Amino acid sequence: MRNEMKFIGLLVLTWVLVASNSANATLVNITTGNLDDFRYEIGGGTIEVVDTTSAPGTASDLSLELVWPTTNDDAGIQITDLGDPTVSDIDSWDYWVKAALTKNPHLTMFLDTDGDDSWDTFVRDKRYNAGFDDAWLKLDSSETMSFKIKKTGFASENWSGTWAEFQTAYGTATVKEIKICREGFSVGYPATAYLDDFTFGDTTYQIVPEPATIALLGLGSLVLLRRRRKSI
Repeated sequence: MRNEMKFIGLLVLTWVLVASNSANATLVNITTGNLDDFRYEIGGGTIEVVDTTSAPGTASDLSLELVWPTTNDDAGIQITDLGDPTVSDIDSWDYWVKAALTKNPHLTMFLDTDGDDSWDTFVRDKRYNAGFDDAWLKLDSSETMSFKIKKTGFASENWSGTWAEFQTAYGTATVKEIKICREGFSVGYPATAYLDDFTFGDTTYQIVPEPATIALLGLGSLVLLRRRRKSI
């Protein structure tokens, strides 16, 4: 019994360590139950939590399946309660994607550049997954990147450089929301992509099982331990 309690304690400690991530970070768990807080859908687009078996996230093999049936449909993640950080406040960002060539979702930031508390500029990461197809690709702000920038009332422009250089140019702008979705790019349809754990600034958004599922996983591990002890 003592060994079983030690095992349970170790299981709980491991989960706490994974969930805490780091002392200065905020961890937001995305499950089937709270997906509606983040989902972004247009028309017949769908987004579901699925078991992809090879998801790169640290908590589980779950990821988000994004399905775009036609050119008028879209699906992805939308976060509007960022707390109004400025671009200079966001030290980094990254996200994992798995999709065929040119069909991966793009990260878009919606900025308030004039201080009127509403966004007036969108900035979209233009990188593609370069034909990785069935492999996971991590897109992050540590690389030189290309942005498509569109300001209200102006033509769109392309910008290339490092994230630090972008912070110098747009550091005082407030980030009102972000989206990770197909939005605005011409791809063949129907299209499916997978999106896994992602970070924006000091917040990590992690795809995890429901709390009840986590409890069942712990119980299953305990049952396996008991069976192992009986066989010894």
